[in-house]
Amino acid sequence: MPTLTRPYDPDLWSDAFYPPMTAWRVLARIGGMLLVFVIWLILTGLICAGLVRLGLGLDTAALIGVPLPPLVVLALNSAGVFNRPRGERKTLGAFRTWIAGPAGTARGLVPDHLARIEPRGDSALTLEVAPDWLEQPADKRLADIAGWYAVWNFCRGERPDRERLALQIRDQIGREVGGFVSADGGSIWVIDQADDSAVGDFQN
Repeated sequence: MPTLTRPYDPDLWSDAFYPPMTAWRVLARIGGMLLVFVIWLILTGLICAGLVRLGLGLDTAALIGVPLPPLVVLALNSAGVFNRPRGERKTLGAFRTWIAGPAGTARGLVPDHLARIEPRGDSALTLEVAPDWLEQPADKRLADIAGWYAVWNFCRGERPDRERLALQIRDQIGREVGGFVSADGGSIWVIDQADDSAVGDFQN
């Protein structure tokens, strides 16, 4: 059956995932850093007070208490506590939110086009599409698949060292009608229903 392919653009959703810096975003980042600093001061004070009550001198308590919070954070980060892949439930929830949100709507994504979303571990995803999705032009279906691929990758916390996402698009009777091919830098594909004979074979 004829198919259409298009190279995948990894920067497709960059403006949505990483919006340009504005004055408000700068202030929010500064506020976040100040909050972290205040938390560090509070933890340091509590640790030092506890060590003093245990009989240590103030100088010794400060020597231990001041670097202890950041050292604990570094140790937890090295152990992978802060870099774990999101669980399937959180990834699925974030994916649905993005698809139905302003960014998805602006790019023409329709939540009702996805009849079923089936994650298969961290690096594989099957999307079952509704019949009306198949009636769209091939270019629109290609754009949808590229969007779904980009959003799921972002929601699962994609990193360069993570296995590439395997995406399959199936209709409601289980036939594969699109997906992502990782060879040659990555491309997306769909069944080409512009061919009249292909349409007849597909619908029968």
